[in-house]
Amino acid sequence: TVFIPPFSLRLGELVCLHVPHPIPKGFQSDLLGVLIGKHSTKGLRLFGRVLTAAPAHDNRIGLFRLLRPLRATRWLRQQGGMSRSEAHMAQRRIGLDQDWPLTHLAGNPRTLLGLEAAWAGGAEALVYWTTCCDPSGALAVHATVASRLATCPAIHLSFLRFQNGRPVRDCLPGFTCLDLIDSSRPPLRAETA
Repeated sequence: TVFIPPFSLRLGELVCLHVPHPIPKGFQSDLLGVLIGKHSTKGLRLFGRVLTAAPAHDNRIGLFRLLRPLRATRWLRQQGGMSRSEAHMAQRRIGLDQDWPLTHLAGNPRTLLGLEAAWAGGAEALVYWTTCCDPSGALAVHATVASRLATCPAIHLSFLRFQNGRPVRDCLPGFTCLDLIDSSRPPLRAETA
């Protein structure tokens, strides 16, 4: 059983939730379901549209993915409901100079595309993570989220990673950090990167 400490989230705020390590099976999807209101939970009240800003990915299988790879603008149009010109503008904002297939993009731009899609989709608050980003990409993602906190507060899911053999978390300094508690395991302490 994982315990989520009580918290509130208002405009201008970011809450960092420290996910336990190792991650219990099915935990991330269950947690996301709770945070966006898909699964009802006693004590949880949502007063706006909370969306996940999942990194862009092509989940098609087989020949469709191989012969006609999903490109960034098409993914943005599908996921965020953007027009073609809005999708191109979003690409330029995150530094993509051309319409790359998603399979050719590293974690940093895919995570930034996820943020753009969530905001375009009408997120009044968002849940995001930086697990597929390198350290400079995590900083860029945090800076992008921080620039929009006045209109869209955020929840950052902080997963433990190891840097030079030491456990660290990608937290944004100056914001509230809360440990999710897995009652079946002792916590593993980490430094903030």
